[in-house]
This record gives sequence, structure tokens and C-alpha cells, in this order.
Amino acid sequence: MALFKALKSVFGGGKNDDEKYRNYDVKRYLENGKWGLKDRRTGSIVENPEYDYISPMYNNVCYAYRGSQYIYIINKHGQILNKEAQQSWLDALSYAANSGNSIARKAYAKYAIQEDGNSSVDENEIYEYIKKEAKNEDPEALGMLAHCTENGFGTKEDISNAMLMYRRAAYKGDGFALNCLGDCHYYAKGIPRNYKEALDNYRKSANAGYALGQRNFANFFVNEFD
Repeated sequence: MALFKALKSVFGGGKNDDEKYRNYDVKRYLENGKWGLKDRRTGSIVENPEYDYISPMYNNVCYAYRGSQYIYIINKHGQILNKEAQQSWLDALSYAANSGNSIARKAYAKYAIQEDGNSSVDENEIYEYIKKEAKNEDPEALGMLAHCTENGFGTKEDISNAMLMYRRAAYKGDGFALNCLGDCHYYAKGIPRNYKEALDNYRKSANAGYALGQRNFANFFVNEFD
């Protein structure tokens, strides 16, 4: 079955399998009441329709399950990231992150930092994950690390250091960091209030495709000129 072939390839195949999956950009599809994955460019099947449900992609991952159990976290290339079935998609994402998968770590951190604020996540664990991912100046990870540092999420609050990291991530075009930098200018968080700089960063965040940046850019004109 495709499910077991995928597991074998992801965890036992090595470099050639990584190269194989790197060529895919998957999307879900429904056939006869079951869900599978196809490459959106070629239409070739990556996972046969054997799942009860596959979620839309979110933060470069989706989850797939059979019956009442969430089973796998799958990245945008179709690779299965967690080796064992888990009871919830968050547990599955945590498992994949704990296994050292970079995409899973960043997706797990995004869920905890940007979306949920869920008390069930370990803030110190999240901070350590994202700190490791930011070592190579990954802009996405660097923006989240700045957010952790600004808000004391898993570490000591340090607005000055957070601003430095926001600027480094923003310079590389990270939409989340640009939006947060806009907030710092707009609300005078750690720096003097500067509406011009706020607007410029919201605009850049919006152009980078970050949804909250797009909303803040639009709302800026409503709030300032209504």
C-alpha cells in the first residue's frame, strides 16, 4: 500500500528519496469518498486515496487520518514527518518536531506562537526548537525567535534584542517579522512611535503575502483617516 511505501521511503531510503520528494508540490484530492495527494504541477499521484481525511496545507504541512485517529503530518512535498500514529494532530506535529524535522519544528512553533497561545504546549520546548532553526539565519525562524524574545515566550523578555532579530528577518523579506516590526513602530514598543515606518513595514508584509500584514495595511488608512 502507498502508506507503507511512503513510510519506508521517508525513514529508510536516504538521499535519493529526499531528492524524489523535493520535486513534488502536493495538493489533496477526493476520489470515491477517500482522500489522497497529487503533485499540483504534473497531476501524478503521490499518495493513493486511502485516507478518511486530509486537511488543507497550513504552514507547509497538513494532517491525514483514518477513522477517529489522526495519523500523519505530511509536508508540502508529500513526505510523512511522524513515524508513529498519534491521538491528535498536535501530538503528531510535536512528534515530528521532536524527531528533528525542520518543517515540523517551524509549523509547531507557528501554531503555538502565532495562532493558539495554547497552555498545552511547552513554551521552553518551542523556544528551543525555533532557536535551533534560527541558527542559520532562517528568516521565518528568526522572526518567530524575535517574537518569543519580545513577549517572554520560553525565554526572558528582551525588546531590544527582539528588535534586532525582527530587523534581520525583515531584511530577508519575512512577512511575519515585517508585520511585527510595523506593530513596534505603530504602538511604540521598544522604539519611538513612527507611523510612516509602521505603514512601510505593513505594506512590505502585505506584499510578502502575510495575511495579518495585509489587514493591518488596509486598516491603517481606516484608523488614521476616518
